[in-house]
Amino acid sequence: MDEAGMSPLAGPVSAGAVILKPGTRIVGIDDSKKLDAAAREELAKEIKEKAESWCVAFVEVEEIDAINIYWAGIQAMQRAVRGLRLPPRIVPA
Repeated sequence: MDEAGMSPLAGPVSAGAVILKPGTRIVGIDDSKKLDAAAREELAKEIKEKAESWCVAFVEVEEIDAINIYWAGIQAMQRAVRGLRLPPRIVPA
């Protein structure tokens, strides 16, 4: 699970969730904000290829204004998890 856009001037908040088979390794996964665009694109491709299920969800600016940035982040993460094809078996806290 990762989120982005968590500052009030950044536009929509996005969050991604992924289910990988146990033992799947993807070298370089870290906080997406620490990666340059090319590294993010390469990792996204590898994640999508190896994932059992993945989802990216968004909360738009109008909704952020209505519920605040904190709850927008929570909402984006919930939407990403709900959008998975398979129910998650383990979700880190």
